[in-house]
Amino acid sequence: RGGGGGLGGSGNSNGSSAEEEEEEASAGGRTVRRRRPASAGGGMVLRPPSSVLLAPGQNDGATIETLVRQYLAAGKLYGCQGRANAGVLTCLRFGLPTLRASGSFHDADMLALGELLLLHRNGALAHIRRLDFSIASKEGREHGKCGFRSHGAFVLSRVLRESRHIHEVYLQRNRVGPYGSSALFLAAGSNPTVRTLVMRRCQIGERGALAFAEHVCASPTTRLAKIDLSVNQIGFRGCIAIE
Repeated sequence: RGGGGGLGGSGNSNGSSAEEEEEEASAGGRTVRRRRPASAGGGMVLRPPSSVLLAPGQNDGATIETLVRQYLAAGKLYGCQGRANAGVLTCLRFGLPTLRASGSFHDADMLALGELLLLHRNGALAHIRRLDFSIASKEGREHGKCGFRSHGAFVLSRVLRESRHIHEVYLQRNRVGPYGSSALFLAAGSNPTVRTLVMRRCQIGERGALAFAEHVCASPTTRLAKIDLSVNQIGFRGCIAIE
């Protein structure tokens, strides 16, 4: 058959077989070359996670495989590659509107997730409307503690500052403390997209309540309609400031 390196003649033109054959005439007889292309069964074939994360601006047209690989790469970078969160992976695989983290989820896990959300917050992950970390705050312990702390809250605040699609955030029982809550209140107060913020039992304290009064109550841009700050020991000064 003719040269040029392409497949010629018949041989499985309908693509139903996993093997395709190409024959060439040669001086020594017949040479049969077989090529086994990628499976056409519709399944997702994952390559080993890359150790290099894509920079902002290089994430247009991200596929499911790309999102998963970037998430696993970020987990490896921050030392939590052995506990990829099933809730995060399910959201990425099926494009769910709610990202509900499950199992053991701590500050390093939030760093890995934050890398992915910052890259695709208004692009491939624009379908995410709700972030729910309530289950993760009850399951799994690191150093005897559940959930994430102020460092994880700071990462989440950077995502909330720039996202145009996240409407609801559920953080109950994650002990973010006054510093982590201050970062979250600053982000929620400056982003009119965020409508719901549930932070029951997050130990924000009096300092966190004062930050809420400053960044949310006095904000001209916030559109928060549902807020839960119960059981946070905000004290007398915190109550007066919010009122």
